[in-house]
Amino acid sequence: MKKHHFSLIELLIVIGILGALCTLLLPGFNNTDEDAKDKVVSTEMREIQNTFRRFATDVMLKNNITKMEDILKFGLWPLMKESHPGSLSVTYSDYDAETSIGRRGPYLQMEGEIIISGTPETGGQATESTGTTIPVMKDPYGGYYRVICPEIGEDDEDAVKKKKLQRMVLVCTGPDRVLDTLNTSLDADDKITAQNDDKVIRLMPLATY
Repeated sequence: MKKHHFSLIELLIVIGILGALCTLLLPGFNNTDEDAKDKVVSTEMREIQNTFRRFATDVMLKNNITKMEDILKFGLWPLMKESHPGSLSVTYSDYDAETSIGRRGPYLQMEGEIIISGTPETGGQATESTGTTIPVMKDPYGGYYRVICPEIGEDDEDAVKKKKLQRMVLVCTGPDRVLDTLNTSLDADDKITAQNDDKVIRLMPLATY
């Protein structure tokens, strides 16, 4: 019986077919990985939202503009650590069972630290540079969750400032780790909307704020 051997042309055809199949299939695997991370992000953001709302209720956050600005400036740090970065005057008193008021932390687990320079006036958009070291919660893409609110004007009255602060949102910067959503990314109702691959969820309790 005569044995059949593959010719060079047949081998090249098979290699070409396999290469074409890989080209078609690999993007699908990448998309599956991104879809999985997107689901993790959605779950984590909901969990952080619920945790933040427990914290806000405990410390009566809605009654204190200074403390809300503190969250805006330093992100989720007050939910993780009792010690304050730098020389801040804002403090969160321990929980008083009799009045049901006070911080029952830590609410979130610290997953890393970064050096930021951000202020409430710039929407608390932390950038890695010389400044204050704060703890952060990392997202599945290797970035970290940000907190921003609609742009606050120098001449805004306390009532206006408070309303804007109560529209704070949690932002995941997505696969590119670039913060595309700004404090000026507003819709017709002056609510912050996600830009590009960012994901956004409102932090403050909707029913009572």
